[in-house]
Amino acid sequence: MDPSADQTPVSPSMSSRRSFLKRVGALGLGASMAGAFGSPLVADTATRTSRAADDSSALTLWTFVDTHARWFKRRAADYQKQVNPHFSLTVRQYPNPPYKQKLLTVLETGVNAPDLCDIEQGMFGSFLQGTVPLVPLEQRLNAGHYLKDLVASREALYAWKGHVYGIEHALTPVVLYYREDYFTRWGIKPTDLATWDDFITVGKTIRKHGVYMTPVDAAIFEPLLRQRGSDIFTARGDLSADSPLAIVTLQWVLDLAFKHGIGKIPAGLSIFAPQAWAEVQKGMYATMIGADWWAGFMADLAPKLSGKWRAMPLPYWPDDKSKRRTSCFGGTGLCMPITSNKALAWDFARFCLLTPVGEVQQFEMIELWPPFIPAWRDKALHKPNAYMGGQDLGAVFAEVGREVPSEYQSPFRPDFETFFGADVPNLYTRKTKPAAFLKAEAARVRAKMKHG
Repeated sequence: MDPSADQTPVSPSMSSRRSFLKRVGALGLGASMAGAFGSPLVADTATRTSRAADDSSALTLWTFVDTHARWFKRRAADYQKQVNPHFSLTVRQYPNPPYKQKLLTVLETGVNAPDLCDIEQGMFGSFLQGTVPLVPLEQRLNAGHYLKDLVASREALYAWKGHVYGIEHALTPVVLYYREDYFTRWGIKPTDLATWDDFITVGKTIRKHGVYMTPVDAAIFEPLLRQRGSDIFTARGDLSADSPLAIVTLQWVLDLAFKHGIGKIPAGLSIFAPQAWAEVQKGMYATMIGADWWAGFMADLAPKLSGKWRAMPLPYWPDDKSKRRTSCFGGTGLCMPITSNKALAWDFARFCLLTPVGEVQQFEMIELWPPFIPAWRDKALHKPNAYMGGQDLGAVFAEVGREVPSEYQSPFRPDFETFFGADVPNLYTRKTKPAAFLKAEAARVRAKMKHG
């Protein structure tokens, strides 16, 4: 990459977003990068500042993901050819986690702030404290009739007090990945797993063959809770992490290992740990619960199992009248700071994320299933996936796409996630039970909410 924050779009890279995440996430490099605060991967020169105030054809965009940066540059080249020959885009990519604090700082001061910025859903709550430094987008979305084309539940991720502050990059539908070779060998059909009760029953059969049904990681707690129509916070921003349904759901997750014996706490105490993926490679698990991007994780981290996996909708909860067969896990929104060149920033954001061509191009470069429904029928989204034995994964995502539940924001959601992540080993070692665990975590968050 050009060390002077290149404004020239580059050719698409064959490197996937999951390859990047494998290097800086699953292998634990993110923490080691924390000391690089303020040092962009694409460094600014000392003389380069934000766009000149009178330059109505230039934008600056910030992101923390390399494949997003490449895709935005590709879209910028198309925008220049098709819409505005004078258009230029400066893309600046910074490492995560220092990205969040750097972005919060420039948005608070307004100095050298970008015109557009990616904000990961887990950090978004931090931008809702005090005066929100982002432009509400709901009027623009309504005027363009885009809300009817977006899966509405995904926009809840960037909604707060009646305003929508971001456009989601990905639908992140959660499905059940399963070892097709195991299922065939032991006479199991995907239809045998209609409900989560069935999942346990089949798991007991599989366990007799020396294989665990699934790794038991508390990371699946929130997606399964959202599948049941609840979440950590309510739509009004009230904390609901210790609700009876949340407690029952977390208990159910742990029961897979400690009561039913069909699941296993993964090595390294996290499915994102390299040791856990060594277990996956050895064939220790028959199924895994993950979002659309999980397929790329599997291809990167368990390449020897290519052709053996398939995907299906999630089993539904027996007490769920709607029989919802999916959830959501992850996401990143494109946002517009209040100091931005608003007219141009909005039009470029629309060109990227609210057109079938832009969304299909993003899928081809990043492999994220779009929340923009008009793109779902495009043939490019339905190419056979070699790792999944030639399966049309897009057909599975499209089948459950409209069922993806809402995930709600709060200025204090990052606090809950931080507390939960730090204390979760106590669940795995059985030092605390789910009810006491969630009540304690919720009490800590409520104390912060009370004192601001």
